[in-house]
Amino acid sequence: WWYEGAGLYRHAWLVKRNPVHIETDGVYANPVRNPNGQWSVPVEVALYSSGKAPATVEVESTLIDSSGKAVVSARTQATVDPLKEPVAKLTLAVASPRLWSVDEPALYSVHTVVKQDGANVDEVTTQCGFRTIRFDPDKGFFLNDQPVKLKGTANHQDHAGVGVAVPDSIWDFRVRRLKEMGSNAYRCAHNALAAEFL
Repeated sequence: WWYEGAGLYRHAWLVKRNPVHIETDGVYANPVRNPNGQWSVPVEVALYSSGKAPATVEVESTLIDSSGKAVVSARTQATVDPLKEPVAKLTLAVASPRLWSVDEPALYSVHTVVKQDGANVDEVTTQCGFRTIRFDPDKGFFLNDQPVKLKGTANHQDHAGVGVAVPDSIWDFRVRRLKEMGSNAYRCAHNALAAEFL
């Protein structure tokens, strides 16, 4: 049998960082459609310094499409005091992005670089998709202003035969099988799902 708290059962890394760096999971980039119909990606970058003196850094974020082409960039400056957690904020304006949908899951990447004295000291790539969602009490769920019937299953974080130490290939297998069955929604039951699944 298996127990959820028994040792390492997901990928683990030892991370060596510059004293001034982006915090773990420190980049938030969620596209929004503004009331005028234009799209933008507000980017928030949580910084940290274990250094002994304040540091001035440049933060640059670039939106990259699925073909690897840079779409738009923005940069700002920030001062990072020792043991503090400032948040650098930028906005990426996007004219006409490809929308993410169930049948065409178009993903973009936001590549964020932190520079100190002209040298790269940290960088993070974050995936995102452009889409709108809303629920109507009478008409149901809408994705990109189109009605979509949610057809899904509730799934635990474990898998038969391997417990909670689920290999990446099993996540891929499970999602492909569910899609073949007509599923377009997935309820994560009981525990946080692996980043590789998400």
